[in-house]
Amino acid sequence: MKQDDLVLGDEISLESLIGTCQKFKICKYLAEPNTVNESFLTSLPSFENAPDKIIDWLHSHSSQVFKRRLSSSISVDSLLDELDPFIDSISSATRIKEKIFLFVDELFSNSNKASTKEHDVIIALSVSEKYFRVSFLDYVGALMPERFVDLVAKCLEVGIEENINQNKNVGAGIGLTLLLKQSSFVSVLAKKAHFSCVTFEAPLSRREIPVINSILLREYK
Repeated sequence: MKQDDLVLGDEISLESLIGTCQKFKICKYLAEPNTVNESFLTSLPSFENAPDKIIDWLHSHSSQVFKRRLSSSISVDSLLDELDPFIDSISSATRIKEKIFLFVDELFSNSNKASTKEHDVIIALSVSEKYFRVSFLDYVGALMPERFVDLVAKCLEVGIEENINQNKNVGAGIGLTLLLKQSSFVSVLAKKAHFSCVTFEAPLSRREIPVINSILLREYK
């Protein structure tokens, strides 16, 4: 199968993913309260000096989501219910849910159907210790070249992970990151009826997390 024929749920090597993304100027769109930050990833790291164990890890520990096709749909409300077992406190759960609602609402902000309850969301959860990731993406194929959207899908995520300060075992962060070819793609997403999700797992060691999988972290103590 050619790389251009990849579909959502297929496995792809990290080298191929970054190699494809390097051909484009990818916009990183961060949804935050009352503001929208836009910045461009004009270059991505090469793998010339990357340890082989990163690639080996990705091949051997890739998410189960990569190994099967996503088929079931649930509402955003149901997605939030799925998160409850993994959240320690009520206050953290409330803030996390608000962030996720903000993220989804931002996608539909330019749409006539702003309510997230009117749309189905295909979801996939990857849970490992205190780490889990939920990713959102429209996979209809709005980006060019065809199927590039499937590659970008593996970079889209709402991430919740441990405090990045290795000297602490407390706290959690939530990241809302949307990597786009161009910021106007937000409007395209807002007009679609369905979204899909994939997870893109990274090594648990902070120093091994690829830049392409970067997220915006916030602490919840």
